[in-house]
Amino acid sequence: MPGQVALFWGRRTLSTSTAAALRSRVLAGEERARKQASAFAAEYGLARGWSYKAASMIRLALAVRDAARAPTGCPT
Repeated sequence: MPGQVALFWGRRTLSTSTAAALRSRVLAGEERARKQASAFAAEYGLARGWSYKAASMIRLALAVRDAARAPTGCPT
């Protein structure tokens, strides 16, 4: 429904500049997660495109995990 997003406040947003900064960042656990995603794709016969999409989501999830651990200065 249009307009519903405004009802919810998000603590963080992913801007273009943030995404660019994430590309060069080394994320703990990324290699292991990618290997597990590749094994999952192979086991279930998923296309290579699925693996690429999963890899980008893995990077984002790991970056959010690390950011959630960092102090923000905002009250929660």
